Amino acid sequence: MTSALTTAEHSMVAAVVRGASDDAFAVLGRHETTIDGRPAVVIRTMQPAATAVDLVTPRGHVSMERRHPDGLFEST
Repeated sequence: MTSALTTAEHSMVAAVVRGASDDAFAVLGRHETTIDGRPAVVIRTMQPAATAVDLVTPRGHVSMERRHPDGLFEST
């Protein structure tokens, strides 16, 4: 899976992980993005106590990828 994080978003993620973000939901939740020039959707969640997170959709379960060791998970 390709990360949907841009360079600017890395600092936003770090702020969310530290608990210092003024707008955590600018990173967390569902967001439209572009990957390899094509429209996509990215979903991020912060689950510090989780070892794994599954996203449940009408089409089934999708394992989310850990994007930060402190518990930020992402799926595109």
